[in-house]
Amino acid sequence: MTSGATLDADNISILTYAGGGRFSKEQDVYNPAEFAQLVPAWCRRAIGLGTLGEAEFEWCTQVLLPEIGSAS
Repeated sequence: MTSGATLDADNISILTYAGGGRFSKEQDVYNPAEFAQLVPAWCRRAIGLGTLGEAEFEWCTQVLLPEIGSAS
């Protein structure tokens, strides 16, 4: 199913190879402010599509609580 929406934020993952087909560590570089703006938009879209389980819906409701409270 295609929703027609694109939500994205930049992220760089740096993997350190340890040998023998294994990695010894992973470092992620990203701007938390971009993700903070992205999460509410993602929640609104997922709620609109009805694609969340009960636990995810509860979590998103908490993320959007100020928005939901001001709408009532």
